[in-house]
Amino acid sequence: MFLTEHRIVEYQDTVYLSNKLSKGGKTIITYIEKCTFSGENIEDAFSLILYRYDVKCKEMDVENQNL
Repeated sequence: MFLTEHRIVEYQDTVYLSNKLSKGGKTIITYIEKCTFSGENIEDAFSLILYRYDVKCKEMDVENQNL
């Protein structure tokens, strides 16, 4: 249950902005809707954060190996 009647920014606007801020097909901003009231998508949001962290760490490892 999302509280859509209290939405300040429309979903389409957030997707457009995150796509616009992506550079060369590489995503630099990820958007996910979640609801702390109902708990909906909270686990997905944390999973996404951990995934992005893991990817960034692997990129940094590769960069450090090339030094």
